[in-house]
Amino acid sequence: MNKLLLIIITLAVFTGCKKQDFVDANIDPTVVYSVPPENQFLNGSKTIFANDFEAYYEVYRNIMPWLQLNTPLNGNAKNFTEASNPFSRYDNLFGRGGGAYLYDVNVLISKMPDGVKKDSYAQLGAIARILLDFEYFYVSDIYGSIAYTHAFEGRYNSVYTVPFDNQQTIFSGIDADLKNAIAEIKNAPAGQFDIGNYDQFYYGDVSKWVKAANALRLRIAMRLLKKDQSTAESIIKEVLASPSSELMNANDDSWTFKASSSLTSGGNFNPDQLRAAKGMVDFMLKTNDPRTRIFFTKNSYSKENFDLAKAQGLLSNSAVFVDQRYVGSYASPDSSSNTKITNQYYRTRTIAKGSSNLVLDTLSNINPRMFQTAFNGGNGIQYFPLITNADFLFMRAEIAARGIVPGNVEDLYTAGVAASLNYYGEMAVSHQVLDYYLETDAGTQVAAPTQSEITDYLAQPDVKFNPAKALDQIASQSFLNSFKEWNEAWALVKRTGLPNNSTVLKLENLYYNGELLAIPRRAPRTIPNTGDINYQNVTDAYNEMAQDPNYGSGPGDISGRVWWDAP
Repeated sequence: MNKLLLIIITLAVFTGCKKQDFVDANIDPTVVYSVPPENQFLNGSKTIFANDFEAYYEVYRNIMPWLQLNTPLNGNAKNFTEASNPFSRYDNLFGRGGGAYLYDVNVLISKMPDGVKKDSYAQLGAIARILLDFEYFYVSDIYGSIAYTHAFEGRYNSVYTVPFDNQQTIFSGIDADLKNAIAEIKNAPAGQFDIGNYDQFYYGDVSKWVKAANALRLRIAMRLLKKDQSTAESIIKEVLASPSSELMNANDDSWTFKASSSLTSGGNFNPDQLRAAKGMVDFMLKTNDPRTRIFFTKNSYSKENFDLAKAQGLLSNSAVFVDQRYVGSYASPDSSSNTKITNQYYRTRTIAKGSSNLVLDTLSNINPRMFQTAFNGGNGIQYFPLITNADFLFMRAEIAARGIVPGNVEDLYTAGVAASLNYYGEMAVSHQVLDYYLETDAGTQVAAPTQSEITDYLAQPDVKFNPAKALDQIASQSFLNSFKEWNEAWALVKRTGLPNNSTVLKLENLYYNGELLAIPRRAPRTIPNTGDINYQNVTDAYNEMAQDPNYGSGPGDISGRVWWDAP
């Protein structure tokens, strides 16, 4: 979509109704029906993805380091698996208005007079529920029990003592609601309201929302495989028996929120000086992965800079230039604090270059514009992937490999890899990702992978499908594909134990003082104050979760497990 048009549409939507009406509607939900449902849908969508605190704390400094998707500037510290940084997706759903605005959409529709206009909003109501269902799933996925059945009702009935539902109930409820939403989209009467550019996912193509809903059903089923296999397999078989027109089968089907760069202009979206991790970089270099130039920045050891350093006596006369511009940081605290390693990889040198000085840095960073299109004045379109076509193909490949539903594992896997490379290529262009190493603001646009690069990559020994390593390869490629879907990378590792130090994509074993560290398995939760209005319901939910022997020592124990995360 044209970037200028996207910005204009966004501004028009938020200024299209009377300003005071809009303010009043969000202060007093009893008059929220004066706002058009489509406005509230876009408002909710934007609010959900605009949370830069989630990016700064939850993503960059918790989940990504735990999974070796990045490291801090000088490697991980001894306590990096202790979740010292807060999580905020719960507040993103319940506190900042995103979930409430999406909930409002169907309330707004229900308050319309019966007739053709009300009937014309059937599909929008279903779409709003599908997105809200995703958010319920996304939050419960790492928290467990949350408000669900009666969530947001307090906006209309002023009852704020809301009981929590357990995760099993939530997942079951979401699955049922997704089925209903699909049916409502398919059976809606003629003359449906054209949501168009109020929909920053599919721009009004409701057929793709059916595909998104089915993809979410499949994702939930994958979570259930170890906890409730019969239910999981029932959902899987039902979804994959759907007509092909209702399933993702092309990258255009990917469920992606797209926003102008202004959405990520907040400083907390800035991922500058977060390192690329060694395990990923080593594997991607070994396999000639064209996503390397998209995911990571080059280090500053160009031949020119190397020669200058050598001439200025900062390198020994015997030093030989090695053209390796992508170098990852060690993830294990014992490695990143090892003097031999720090001297080789974490040491910087300052050279005189022209009229100024330049700091030579051995290591690569994650590419800033992959996470913040506004970085250094960028004005590209930001992608927030929820479930991509590659995700869907990798799920189907795993399902076939496990013998749940017949399928050609090799074809599904190979298609998933190709879809991932093409999707990230599209994202790189959209994000205006630059091939640079932060020496200056200058850089050139990174090219999307070519077909010849994709063909070459698929022929690499560790990438070419090997039936004896099917689940290993599927998990390894799914993990790489989750570079921008960190929650899925986390769920994959928890669900399968893959990838690890023995897979084709070798991640480091994490040690501190020789002791093996385990990655956390859920988000920390706080004990409410006794004076909190919902104290009893929250306490009851915690007590119920604590009956699970895998729950851990209490709400703040991030080594404990939520219901779906069976050993």
